[in-house]
This record gives sequence, structure tokens and C-alpha cells, in this order.
Amino acid sequence: MATQPNSPPPPPPSTGVASHSSSPPLKRTRKASRLRSLATRPVEAERPLVHVDPVTGKADSPHSKKFRTYLGIVARDKVDVTYENWKHVLITQKDLIWEDIQAEIDIPEASDLRTKKKILQTVGERWRQFKSDLTSKWALAADKDSVDDTNVRKKAQAVQKQNTAPHVMSRGGYEYLEKKLMDEKRNKKLEEATQSGSTDTVIDPPSPIKRHMKWKLACTKKTGDMTSEAAKEIADKIDALEEQGSQGSFVTHGRHDILTATIGRPKHPGRVRVVEAGITIKQYFGSTSRTSSVAPEYLQQLTQQIKDQLEDSITEKVTRRLMLSLSQMQSQGLALPPEPDVGPSAARVSTKESCVDPSGNDPDTSDSYKCGLYIEEYPSRLVAVGRVYEGSTTIHNISLLHDQVKVGVEEIRDADAPIPVPTKEVKVMGQALNTFLAWLTHLVNRLSEQGAVGPAKPADRPNDEVDDPLYLMTLTIPQLFLKPLQYFTDPRPLEPERLKALRNQWAKMESRGYLFFLLQGLVFAALATSAFSQLSPNYYDYSCPNALSTIKSVVEAAVQKEHRMGASLLRLHFHDCFVNGCDGSVLLDSTSSIDSEKNAAANFQSARGFEVVDDIKKAVDQACGKPVVSCADILAVAARDSVVALGGPSWKVSLGRRDSTTASREAADASIPAPFFSLSDLITNFKNHGLDEKDLVVLSGGHSIGYARCVTFRDHIYNDSNIDANFAKQLKYICPTNGGDSNLSPLDSTAANFDVTYYSNLVQKKGLLHSDQELFNGGSTDELVKEYSDDTEDFYEDFANSMIKMGNIQPLTGNQGEIRVNCRNVN
Repeated sequence: MATQPNSPPPPPPSTGVASHSSSPPLKRTRKASRLRSLATRPVEAERPLVHVDPVTGKADSPHSKKFRTYLGIVARDKVDVTYENWKHVLITQKDLIWEDIQAEIDIPEASDLRTKKKILQTVGERWRQFKSDLTSKWALAADKDSVDDTNVRKKAQAVQKQNTAPHVMSRGGYEYLEKKLMDEKRNKKLEEATQSGSTDTVIDPPSPIKRHMKWKLACTKKTGDMTSEAAKEIADKIDALEEQGSQGSFVTHGRHDILTATIGRPKHPGRVRVVEAGITIKQYFGSTSRTSSVAPEYLQQLTQQIKDQLEDSITEKVTRRLMLSLSQMQSQGLALPPEPDVGPSAARVSTKESCVDPSGNDPDTSDSYKCGLYIEEYPSRLVAVGRVYEGSTTIHNISLLHDQVKVGVEEIRDADAPIPVPTKEVKVMGQALNTFLAWLTHLVNRLSEQGAVGPAKPADRPNDEVDDPLYLMTLTIPQLFLKPLQYFTDPRPLEPERLKALRNQWAKMESRGYLFFLLQGLVFAALATSAFSQLSPNYYDYSCPNALSTIKSVVEAAVQKEHRMGASLLRLHFHDCFVNGCDGSVLLDSTSSIDSEKNAAANFQSARGFEVVDDIKKAVDQACGKPVVSCADILAVAARDSVVALGGPSWKVSLGRRDSTTASREAADASIPAPFFSLSDLITNFKNHGLDEKDLVVLSGGHSIGYARCVTFRDHIYNDSNIDANFAKQLKYICPTNGGDSNLSPLDSTAANFDVTYYSNLVQKKGLLHSDQELFNGGSTDELVKEYSDDTEDFYEDFANSMIKMGNIQPLTGNQGEIRVNCRNVN
């Protein structure tokens, strides 16, 4: 139960010799609220029930007024006015205030961390107002006619003159106005229902009051006139746009409604006019539509133009580069054929009606002129019969490769069989009748040798140019660019006879110099592995589309239960990445072969959150159906979601990391920066991990949340000179010279909010750790600290970028490492 509040001190007695009758009468003013009914409530009595919107902090209950009054009493009685501002109030004191509020008021939404944040913000506003009133009444009363006070007054008057359309609402503001208008609409609907003789006891709720109507009524006097000429002009525009809207000539679209069209957007883009505090643009208007307002016909035409230009540009660049390569190879005496342009044609009369005899002997005079055309299967298969033109080195003025011959197809045996050297027009044998084609030499045989893959021939003589694998690869890659690749598989099982045939075929391919194909395959495999080993934010979109949402839900629940957990999860990710890369090694327990990083000096008895990681892993594996998401990725995503849950920025986490199969306590001791490091030590440490000075300052901003143990800052508060004396004195109560090593102190005064208070503390020499204060101690990082202390937006943007950069430190990808089933143990 709350303690009996104390009234503010009475005004000082008047001095001087003037009689009471000659003194001006004291002005009767409103005294401080005491709320005795709540302060004297019996212990067994029920607490007043008040529902609080976690998003806006708005109270909705018959006791709402009492609730708001009580927050003012708490602010006046529980917080010392000697604090410079609300941010400097200790987080432990704010927690005590929150406990007092819950002891007196029943708030069903108290478990939501956002509710606590909004209510404490309201307490802070009441405290600032109370402090301002005291300052004006007592500290500045004697100087009210001074030059400084006059300047302040004139400045405020000048600002007020900028308001060309003042409202005439009471202290209830738009919230009270909207309630009043909704009640009027509801009563009107009830009257209409009664007059119509309806027996329904339940009526539909009235439609919400439009934003422009609330603005217009707020600027309307009781006489019906507007408060100013500017307000009248805006009201006339509103009426005109309403008329256009009813006729369909004006259509509201998202944020572009009637009020925005008449007034324009506010100077502060994050605010929404005529809406209670706490409502953001996205909450009020919804997400920005991604659909285009451009006419579909124009959009289609524009898309086609872009597509055509892109195709022309790509074609031109590829052709230019290919022609350059061809000209260079031709200048070296190398022949490289482009895509053969072979189409159907009439039968041609050959001058040499004989098949190629690789042995050099003349073919027989019987049926030897008929040649079998085979495709490479196991065993090879006859698909057509034709003629070979032995002396030809070109086909349609295109040079043949060293292992190709010109053939004319006269008889088709298998119309669906693929052609070994296809063209754009001819890809299967059914399209090749009476045409000339390029065919592989070893697949052309006399009909009397159908069973053989190819007739015997003498061993090839070494040819430095032809047998060079790099040369052959150079020839092959442009062909792969010009021709589609086709792969053919045989569904038959590998029986002993077929396995033997495969081995024989491999031996023949080896003898013919086909090993370069293997080399080429390895090159493409390496390129593919490299391409698919890169991290990507969409890595789990197909294998486990619910992975990220599952991680987020578990993290949010853990942070709501204990806001310190957000800092713990962020710290785990940091300590993981700084030891041999972001590989989840910090999660491994000790075994006979692993000296766990949990035992390192920076982690021992201080690293926490492992149980939450276990919960995430269990939930994610259940959502995915199997272990798909690595523990390293879980840490990276959980760190991002923790920062967001505490009010910080968000960023896209690249995914695809794999888990290490080992850990190193020794590496952790050597790699994780210590709280006693100097600035030069910190810069060197971060540089060793590929991070610069800016990353050091930005990532240190993670100390905006969480707590530190006494043992980590004892030396700083007792021995360092670069620390505020009063701040050090407060900390010495928490951290004595002897004992209390595990006593905790918040890293900054708003340890549950991710903000820039950390940097403001450094500027005021109130950094908790020695390594923190080193960032603002006359060194090269001072300017960055000052910048971030004044600019939350810049800090958020840079923090997101540095977290992405840190998350890319030496990840295991591809076939490296493993996907752990249990994050604490190797599979």
C-alpha cells in the first residue's frame, strides 16, 4: 500500500513591517491532490480495476481519473527532484515505483512490458511537470522580471503566434472531444430506433469520427465561427474535398486523407494530427500499400520497355565480349565454332559415299557406305543411318571441332532420341531426316560393327594444343554458353554386367583425354558451392518458413518476463562471433574433448540465456519438423529480436550459418574484450575481427541495456579519475571494496530501454565500466560518442549496420560444421 503522501512545503512567510491589512490577499490556488480514499484503503479491500492500452498507455475504466491522479502523487512523493532529468532516475527506483502502482491499482495488462513502459513514461511526465512548477514558483520567482525570463517569455509568445489555427477544446483534448461526439451519435441512433418502434435492445456501434471532422469541430467556437481566418480557409477546403469525395473525384489513399490534403504533412513526420499521443502513423493508417497507383496499361507498357532495353543491353554486352574472345583465339590460331545454324533441307548428293574408317583402310564395297549413327549410352545405341563426308572440315561455313564429322541423315531408327550436337532447330532425331549435322566421331560406325562403341584405332599421338585440358575447357565454355545442356539417365539398376561396361567406358574416356570434363565439372561445382554458401535473409523461406516468427515469439515472451534477458541474448551473440566467428561455439558444454567457452573469464558465472536458447531450438525444430535452423542462426536472430523488444532498431539478419563441432576456452579468453581494456586495446581487438573504430563505438551501445557485476567495475569506481564523484559514491554502496562481487548495477539508468542514454552517461563521466568510459576520455572516439548522445536515429541506423557486419565474421557455411540437434552438444 502506498505511503501517506506529503504536501509540498508551504510558501515562505512574508517579511517586513507592513501591517496585515496593507498586504495584498493571498490568491487561493488548487492544492496538491492527496487521494485519501486510495491511500487509506483497507488491505483486504479490492484494488480499483483499470485497463491500460499497452500501445498508447491510455486508461479505460471508471477509475481512470483516479488512476491518473495517483500517478501524479507517486511522481511527487517517490522521486527526488534533484535528479537532472527522468532518464537519470535509477532503474531500481523505477522498478519500485512500478511495484507500488501494482500494489494499489489492478492492471490486467501489467504482464505486458509495453504497459510498464507507458505507465512509467506518464509518471516521468508528471514528475517533470511537478519539478517545473517548483522551479517556477520558488527558484525563479525572484527573477521573473529579469532579462532571461523576458527572453523566454517572448520566445514562447513568438512560437505561439505560429499557430494560425488554434483550437478551443478543454483540457480533455481530442480524446474528450471524440468521446463526446461518439456519445452524441450513439444517443441519436437510440432515439431513431425508439421512434421507429424497433424492439432491438442492441444497436450497431456508431462509425468512428473522421479525422478532418474532429479538427474542424476543435477549431469551431460556440457561436459557430472558426477561431481564425486560416482555420476558416482550411475548413472551406475540407468542405470542398468532402463534396468531391461524395462525387468520386477525390479518393483518399492511405495517409493521404482529407486533412492531409488541406493542411499538408506535419513538421514532425512521426506524429498524427487529431489523434491521442502514442498512436503512430502505421498504427493509425496501417502499413503503406505497395500497390502502384499507375494505370495498369501504362505500367505494362513501361515494364515492356524496360525489359526490351535490358535485353538489348545484355545481348550487346555478351556479344561484344564473346566476339572479343573469339577474335583473340583466332589470332592465336585456335578455331572456336559458334552455334551451328542447321535447318531442314532437301537431300544432297554426296561426292564421297563412304563411312569414315578410323583405321585408314578403305571401306568395303558392299554395305560399307552405310554408317550407323549412335548416341552415348551403356551400351551405345543406334538411332539413325547416314553418310559421312570424310573430307569436310566445315558445315555451312562453320568449322568442325577436332572430334566431329559432317554427316547426312538418311534413315531414322529412333525419332525421339537426342542428338549429340543439337542445334536450335534440330534437337531430336525426328527433326534430322535429310539434313546435315555435326556428329561425334567415336559415335559413327559401320553397320557391320553395331555392337561396338567404336572401331579400334591406333593410339592418338600427343598434341600439345588439343590435349591441353585448359585449352579444351576454353573451347567448351563458350559452347556451354551457346548450347543448352542435356543430361540423360538410365533408370536400370547397376547390374554386374552393366557396372563392368561403365568401367570400360570410363577407361576409354580416360584414354581419349576426357578427364578435362571432370575438371570442368569440378570447377562448376566449386562455383555452385561458393554461390550457395553465402548467407541470405531468405535462407529458410522454403525449408522452414515459420522459423523467424517462432524465434521472435519465444524471445518476446522471455524479454517480457525479464527485460534483462534481452541484454543477455545480445551478449551471447557478441561473445559467440568474437571467438572463431559466429558458429554457436559459445553454447557448447564442456566434455572430455571440449573446454567450454562458458568457462572463459568473460562468460564464467555471467553469461546467461542458455535456457532461452534451448526453448527457441525446441520450438523451431518443432515448427520445421526436423533440425533445420542452426544454433548460430538462432543466436543472431534472437539478438535482433531482443533489441527490438526493448525499443531498439531492427535489421535483416543474413542466415545460413552452420554450427561448429568444437569450442575453445583459450580462444575466448584471448578474443573477447575485457572491461579493463584501454581505448587502444579495444581498437586493436575490434580490428582483429574486421571491425573499425566506428563499429567499436556503435556496438558498445549495446550496453544501453542490461546489468554488470560489481567485480567488473570495482576498480573503475575506486581507482579511476575519469568518473563523476557522485556517481562513484552511489555505486560504492552497491559494490564495496570487499565482497559483493556478484552484486548487479545497470549499465545505464534506462537498462530496460534500448536508447542513447548510454552515450549521454559517457559524456557526463558516468560510464559503469572502465572500457565504456574509455570511449569518451579525450581520445579519437569522443566525437562519435557526442554525436550518438544527441541523435538516436543515427545510432539506430549505424547499430543495425554494425550488427550485420559483426554477424558475418567467419561463419561456417555449405558443408562446414553441422546443424546441431541440441545446441549444448555436438551431434
